[in-house]
Amino acid sequence: MPQLESEREACSPIASALLWAALVVSCLAASAHFNALAPCGRWLNAVFGAELWYENDPSGSYIASAHELLSAPSPLFPGHPGTPLQLGLLGVQGAYFTAVAPDGMGFTEFTARHIDRVHELSKLFATALHLASFFAVYAFAARLLSSRRAARFATFAYATSFPVLYFLSRVSVEPLMVLFFCTTVLAVWRAQREYERGASGAAWCALAGVLAASGLVTKLHFLGPLPGFAMLVLFVGTKAPRRERIRAVLAVLVGTAVALAAWSFVIDWGELADKWLRVGQIRGSGRRYESFWPGATPGGLFLLCELLLVVLGTIGLVRSLRNRPERRAATLWVSLYVLFSLAIWGYRVIARGGDFRCFHYLFFFVMWLAVFAGDLTNDAFARFGARARIAASGLWLVLLHGVALASLVETRAYDGEQFARIADVHALVRSLEPDETIALTTRPGFFKLNRLLVGIDKGGSNIHGLSTRYAPDARTSALAAAYSELFVRMDKRDVPADARTGELEEFGPFAVLSP
Repeated sequence: MPQLESEREACSPIASALLWAALVVSCLAASAHFNALAPCGRWLNAVFGAELWYENDPSGSYIASAHELLSAPSPLFPGHPGTPLQLGLLGVQGAYFTAVAPDGMGFTEFTARHIDRVHELSKLFATALHLASFFAVYAFAARLLSSRRAARFATFAYATSFPVLYFLSRVSVEPLMVLFFCTTVLAVWRAQREYERGASGAAWCALAGVLAASGLVTKLHFLGPLPGFAMLVLFVGTKAPRRERIRAVLAVLVGTAVALAAWSFVIDWGELADKWLRVGQIRGSGRRYESFWPGATPGGLFLLCELLLVVLGTIGLVRSLRNRPERRAATLWVSLYVLFSLAIWGYRVIARGGDFRCFHYLFFFVMWLAVFAGDLTNDAFARFGARARIAASGLWLVLLHGVALASLVETRAYDGEQFARIADVHALVRSLEPDETIALTTRPGFFKLNRLLVGIDKGGSNIHGLSTRYAPDARTSALAAAYSELFVRMDKRDVPADARTGELEEFGPFAVLSP
């Protein structure tokens, strides 16, 4: 693979640092703002009026499961399995508890009483994972394209794409999926370079195995083949003696085995298999292919926001294969894996009766398109001077993803409107002293709240945002139970005279009871 261009040719160090700082600060600031507007609950998310998924899917399942990940016999949410994500979320909860919790209050009690803040911090953590994935995409694109400037175009095209913006401050495994894929491929490429110059790349191969296995336990149906893919690329695509290539494959195998053995301490493979055998079945035969056309519909949102990226990325990919023979092999290998991811997306569409909403299955596709759209754009802007290039880059980003950026603002404003109805409940719960509870003093108010706490349907909640929809053996969430125990029913005539009282917008009069 060719060497990277010099930093002088790419961009001045100060300008490059400012550009990255702008991306990091804008993402974290936007995430913090939108998280505060709507930290948790359960309503149907909508973009331009097109309804998609519930707000707590899958965040409510992951946060509830993470809380008891190391104390329960198996994960409450078998997930995707999302094990690295769950460990990270547990770390967020533990750090928040350690930093803020008063003496004498237990971990579960504190987390339940501050569940809205826990959701906020968890979403900010998800944004940090996205930022890590952006840097991985940049390193991946820079190595493949041999151009830091092209890699920056690719990274900004990816970071402002509709799927990324939709999930930017939502808890999901997608940023980790992209992170582990890019870093695994980078480790494989580094190992190949080591072998081709006569050195040993075994350490890089073992690292590739560890990263691939970590990807496997992040999103199994997309990254399950990644360890085998790494071995295949090293054995078939490396210019080295057969003995060295066999050693490379064995090193990946060892790294994969060690990592899987470690991850298996917190994974129940039987429950995971049972879940995916159920949810992976084909559920319908009706196919609504017309719903994928660009438009403000659940299936049309992707192309509404990404049609130009699809066109530019496809042109850039074909152009690269034709004109850049030095990167052709690496491009074809990764294209093979991207095609596999598209096959998984196609199966999902068919399995759900032609439901094209699943743009979260297109992260690899979007990342791959962004790489070659960035390459094409860099070559097109190469003749411009510095100021003209800056102006052209801004216009390019607006044309490419102006609709996607608008969708982010619109959908988060909608979420804020939904959460506003229950914001006073969370503020009241956070204000409780240890051992205090909330008594709802009208029967309609208590039963309305109780229905929402228990859930309109299995695992649903419009208050705390936690979910046990996929919990094995109908297990309950310790966090959800602790939250529900904060509310009791009391006749207003029995309320102590010195009790703090008030009224909730959705649930009527309340009183705070002390022990």
